[in-house]
Amino acid sequence: MILNNLKKITSTILVIASFIFGANIIYSWTAPSGTPPTADAPTPINIGPNTQLKTGAFGIDGNFLVVGNTAFTGKIKIADGSQGAGKYLTSDKDGNATWKQLP
Repeated sequence: MILNNLKKITSTILVIASFIFGANIIYSWTAPSGTPPTADAPTPINIGPNTQLKTGAFGIDGNFLVVGNTAFTGKIKIADGSQGAGKYLTSDKDGNATWKQLP
């Protein structure tokens, strides 16, 4: 009996806490005050024929596919956790790269 009441109270508290947490997230969001590139909304990275520049870091979580000619200016770092001093980057017939120790 006490265990059933405790389960009901715990369930009720969890449901109420979930609603409060969800409402807090919904009401704390603020829309941009204008459309990009004005106000507090940065210019988006778009598809199209025009050159686009972005200052600062640019992160991609997933595959990065480049189609066509590509030019990099500056240093390029390829890190997967197995890189290190005295190693070189090589690839197999499918283009999958791995770091190898110099002989």
